[in-house]
Amino acid sequence: LRWFGHVLCADGDKVCRIGSNLDVPGKRPKRRPKQRWLDTLHANLKLARIHPDQAHDRMGNPLIQPGDNPDITKERHAGTFDVRKMASFLYGGDDKLRRRAEILAFVKSKPELHDPIPVEFMTREERIDNAARKIVAMTDNLEQIDASDFFGEGMYFQS
Repeated sequence: LRWFGHVLCADGDKVCRIGSNLDVPGKRPKRRPKQRWLDTLHANLKLARIHPDQAHDRMGNPLIQPGDNPDITKERHAGTFDVRKMASFLYGGDDKLRRRAEILAFVKSKPELHDPIPVEFMTREERIDNAARKIVAMTDNLEQIDASDFFGEGMYFQS
């Protein structure tokens, strides 16, 4: 299924494209149309719950979500590199990137760690109160936070 996007993008005279239109060997039920390899691939995609359009996206950009702005989606499809590999390089490995995603999911799941209004619209006093409120909320959830690694994981909790 991983190479299905290459088959769809290939010219009509390429071997893989010609092969996708060949008949599947074996017995078929009476009065059923002949089955092609392309039909078999579509059935396998359906079983794997993969939409055929996803086969065209060989890099699988995790930033593309349904309902995104079409212009942004078009730009993200035009990327010539794998976003996950670049993020892994920037953050120092897949394990750190995975941990950063876990921290982000944890912070998003706790409403007490969210800002009531954007920080840009708060007065200085409101910012201090908001920071103190978040500190208290974080101390209530210390079992999920690795406080020993302030300059590593601790920085992710601040963003």
